[in-house]
Amino acid sequence: MKFLSQFQQFDFERFAKDKGFMVVGCSPWKEHGSNEVIGTKVDTVIYADNTE
Repeated sequence: MKFLSQFQQFDFERFAKDKGFMVVGCSPWKEHGSNEVIGTKVDTVIYADNTE
């Protein structure tokens, strides 16, 4: 999904309507430089898109 950073607000609920998502991977999310774990990165794909 390119160019999403140009939006001030992203309505994920509206975007996700009528789509199916599948988690394909999880890994630690690390701070660049310090290597401190600051969260979890979840990789997903859209496997169904029934939007108009």
